[in-house]
Amino acid sequence: MAVALSGSIVLTGSITGSLLGTASNATMASFLNNPSLTISSSIAFFSSGSTLLYDLSAFKGAMIDYVVSTSGSGASMRAGTFTCAWNNTTSTSNESMTMDIGDTSMVQFSADSTGSVFVAISSGSWVIDSLYRALGTAVVSGSTPTPPPTGSFSGTINVHAAPFCISSPLDSFSVIGDGSTFCNSTQFTAAGFTSIPSGNVALKYGTDVVIVLTDGSPVAVVDFPCYQCL
Repeated sequence: MAVALSGSIVLTGSITGSLLGTASNATMASFLNNPSLTISSSIAFFSSGSTLLYDLSAFKGAMIDYVVSTSGSGASMRAGTFTCAWNNTTSTSNESMTMDIGDTSMVQFSADSTGSVFVAISSGSWVIDSLYRALGTAVVSGSTPTPPPTGSFSGTINVHAAPFCISSPLDSFSVIGDGSTFCNSTQFTAAGFTSIPSGNVALKYGTDVVIVLTDGSPVAVVDFPCYQCL
């Protein structure tokens, strides 16, 4: 059930969320989760080594508020915000923090290009209380095909070299025309034209044929209007 909230919100007592982690040394609760923003918190205990803190690969970036403290005594402590973004190729990050109580230089945060956030502990045992705000949906490699404009011709054609009416097809692929029908289009667009030798070729759609001029680009311009092979 979705709840819309506006104005100020005051919370007292405890907050119960969905349990996302099962490790005995970590507690995580999700407070808000929608397509553009997720807020979640955790308390975890770490010792020497590099450990995955959060897998945020479903997002584009995050701000992680934290408090680190030595396990047990809490003699050393700092608070800060680790901000990071990624695009599956590289990542960028920045950290703002308080002055140390004691020495917390043994605790460092990092993020990789896929949205994995790590904590590296050089020595000692530490407690990390953290709250992340993750934004955006993951960057997806590749581009989304652009649909043809409304009313444009779209269909699969055969490409023929001369003699156009009796030769076997050189290739066959889908094209988009700039007209509402095959015969009233003045040019056609398709990635397949880039592999067709430059010059005149025939495009055949059903019984209709047009002669087009190709130049190695994805666009072929009509050079002779529509006719039918007898």
